[in-house]
Amino acid sequence: MSWIVQNMCEGPLCITDVGITMNGKGQLRDLDLIGRDNAERSNDIKVLLLKGFIRTVRKDAAPPSVSMAPDPKLMEQLKTTAEMATKANEALIAASQQNTALQQQLDDQRKQNSETMDLARKILEEVRGFAKAEPLDVRVIKEALDNIKAEKLHVARQIAEVEEAKPKDITDRELEAHEKILKVKEKKLEKNFQELGHTISKSAEDVNDVLGALEDEGIF
Repeated sequence: MSWIVQNMCEGPLCITDVGITMNGKGQLRDLDLIGRDNAERSNDIKVLLLKGFIRTVRKDAAPPSVSMAPDPKLMEQLKTTAEMATKANEALIAASQQNTALQQQLDDQRKQNSETMDLARKILEEVRGFAKAEPLDVRVIKEALDNIKAEKLHVARQIAEVEEAKPKDITDRELEAHEKILKVKEKKLEKNFQELGHTISKSAEDVNDVLGALEDEGIF
């Protein structure tokens, strides 16, 4: 007596509730090896047959059923196999989800890199255009940007020194006023730095990119 079924799916197929795995399309399995009663009670087998994921190749008539209690050892083995198959499926799903997330990260990184390169090319084009149209002004602006950048660094160091150490001969109020003056100066320098840089390249988000492009063009 045999009940032969065939896997119609392209990949492996797990029949979870009876603990059967069919590795690839076309593979045959004899369901009677797990017992005809067990196979016919399987909800998974019914669904797979209904949806066409497996098909019956041969099904011999079952002998008259004999009323008997199921073998406890066989049922325990089936339960253990089904649990292992479920865990394997869960691991495959988790790995697939992880690969999908990793692929999304890679795609996002490629997109970001592409956008960064496009912006860099646009800044370079704008710098070249300005330098060609205003060869004298571009050098004056470059020098001014360098000076402002150096002054910004100097002011930033002064602010850090004021915040870290209090001179003995300065009161708290004097220290606070001095720090406030430095921060106002820092803000004005940053504003001038941005405005000057954007006269050369309106697309630049960071004026330091403009300075880099100018240096790449040999404008010092």
